[in-house]
Amino acid sequence: MRDPRVLRPQAYVWAITLVLLAGCGTQPPQPPPVVAAGPELTERSLTEYTGWWWLSNATAEMVEERIAAGFRIIDLEVLDTDPWRFSVAMVADAGVHEKDWWWYYGEDVTSAVVADMIAEHDARIIDIEVVEIDGQRRYAVVLVPNTGSEQVAWWYLLHTDLDTISAAVSTHSARIVDLDSYVVDGTRYWNAVMYDNTGDHHQTWWWYYGVGVDFLVDAVDQHGARVTVLERLGPDAYAAVMVENPGVGWRWFFGLTAGQVGSLANLYSVRLIDVEPRQTDDGLRYDVVMLQNGFHCEFPEQGTSDPVSENEIIDRAVQAEMCDQNLVGLAVGIVHDGRIVYLKGYGFEDAEERVPVQAKQSMFRWASVSKSVTGLAAVQSWLQDGLSLDSDVRFLVPEYEMPDAFVFDLNDGEGDPSWGALPLPPDTVISTRMLVSNLSGIKHYSNSMTTGGTPPAALRNDPTVHTDLLWAGPYFWDDPAHLVAIPRSVYSYSSFAFNLAGMAIARAGSGVPMTYWEKVRDRIAVPFGMTPSAAAVPDYPPDGFVSGTFFQPDHEWVDIPRRAVGYRLETVQVDDETVETGAILQSGSSDVSWKAPSGGFISSIEHMAQFCNGVMNHPSVTDDMREVLWEPQPLLDGTVSDGYGLGFSLGERNGRTLMSHNGAQQKVKTNMYIYPDDNMCFVVMTNSEWASSGALVQALEDAYRSTLP
Repeated sequence: MRDPRVLRPQAYVWAITLVLLAGCGTQPPQPPPVVAAGPELTERSLTEYTGWWWLSNATAEMVEERIAAGFRIIDLEVLDTDPWRFSVAMVADAGVHEKDWWWYYGEDVTSAVVADMIAEHDARIIDIEVVEIDGQRRYAVVLVPNTGSEQVAWWYLLHTDLDTISAAVSTHSARIVDLDSYVVDGTRYWNAVMYDNTGDHHQTWWWYYGVGVDFLVDAVDQHGARVTVLERLGPDAYAAVMVENPGVGWRWFFGLTAGQVGSLANLYSVRLIDVEPRQTDDGLRYDVVMLQNGFHCEFPEQGTSDPVSENEIIDRAVQAEMCDQNLVGLAVGIVHDGRIVYLKGYGFEDAEERVPVQAKQSMFRWASVSKSVTGLAAVQSWLQDGLSLDSDVRFLVPEYEMPDAFVFDLNDGEGDPSWGALPLPPDTVISTRMLVSNLSGIKHYSNSMTTGGTPPAALRNDPTVHTDLLWAGPYFWDDPAHLVAIPRSVYSYSSFAFNLAGMAIARAGSGVPMTYWEKVRDRIAVPFGMTPSAAAVPDYPPDGFVSGTFFQPDHEWVDIPRRAVGYRLETVQVDDETVETGAILQSGSSDVSWKAPSGGFISSIEHMAQFCNGVMNHPSVTDDMREVLWEPQPLLDGTVSDGYGLGFSLGERNGRTLMSHNGAQQKVKTNMYIYPDDNMCFVVMTNSEWASSGALVQALEDAYRSTLP
């Protein structure tokens, strides 16, 4: 049997010849692979979870800051030399990746200096880049020790051609681990680093050059391979090294923005091992190779805070659900017997800046869980302000204009709606009770013949216009089609209804005038420990819009610290259909405090846990109040709406009575489960808009209950 290595030099020359013809439409065949399998570079093969970072178009000072923070470079690209700017991929210099290492760049880093540094440190190259300064070649290089268990025979070639590289690969029975290519006076030159590929270092591998993306995709599929080195040679022309892949998770993408790189890394739980930047008319774009970063559903716990349980069962259950849903950041809390027994954050409140979720610091919007706050505020106002839950809301909010008719879908939800209208019965009223039990008949955002009702974004974000709750009301009630049912005839979910209830709560009472927020703050947030009292905050502003990491309306113009960045899935239009691409993008941020009673609060997960604990256990909330909050509401036909009380959904899970509310909004998904018979509550907040908050809170509950005696 002939030794396949004897044929290798001729085979590579043949491949080179065909590559030169590739521009004429001919694709090269694969070079014969090096047989057998073995270890790869730790930097580009180990899938144990590690912290990692990448910087785009960064100064040397920015890179050094990351190094000082405990990271080391595994891939380096030089973007400019005046001043020096880099794109780098880094791993935490700890655990399986911990080692001595060095990087060098600058006008004095010649090939001789590189050789000296290799000799001085007894090191080997993992990445090398060439630049031209005043007509002279200079280098940027990353070195690691070539000693101990990681010692390997290795070689590198500078300013050479493909024939020489191919011959060296054959002569040394080597495998390429880094390629750098550049053009001088119309001639393409190469730098290459290669390691011994015999014995324990055997790895089946292939390399290609001058080929397009489609060819590489086919090659990866044909060989069952993954790419370890990617070098862009020009428009749709690449060199690549790939190794046989026994099942390691990896991804590669072309033409991404910096934001898309970070989003996709979060989506797929991968880390960057190779990045190829290029300047385009639309700015820097990146071709990237990414490697699985941790086995499925293994995340580090972030932001541990007191009181906290280090219970592995709960952590793993939360992590597994988070991983299954590909979430960016998550915060969870558990209340039991009047105590917060579990608070923890996972993932990132800001993925781009790698800011971890911290249970007592990271601020998430409540979304519609805010409705439970308004339900409790309504019952408090009934007891303290004389608010009549069953009187016409127009006694307190005469600005509200109730239409003469309600609209309905003639097709009853089958196919495209066809709208009709009928007059309201004589003496129809809408009460505060109807508003906070979703029985008012007022439309939601898109369930009427007319959409809208939300104020324009520019006005929502303008504190000179947005001065109270009332200013936004006409945007929905001036619509003559804003009723979609006869009040108290049927359950019909509505955020606008809760906003109107907030206005009534603010107007109720004959004492010192208070805003809706002031009543919520002083009667709920301060007593429950969610917000400091005015006396506890120096120079507390008269409008109450003080900044801090506590429960408050999410005023866009207030500098609230640790606001979590929101994330959404990218969508595109394909044949008139909206399709998710899988890419994770930042959500943006528009003011929601104009609808504080229905979905406008923000806080940490700790404060949401304090709220549900207060509802169950604070002495200001009596059994009689809870009975009113959680009572099914009567309908006109004599039946009851048994799925919703006053600001709380009513139901059961696994035979247990459950009071709950979930929330979905720009930047967040939230959920709160209260089990009054067990004096137990579970809360979750995530900055990933696609999350299933129900699955999250149920995973949390099931894990916790499994730990109980």
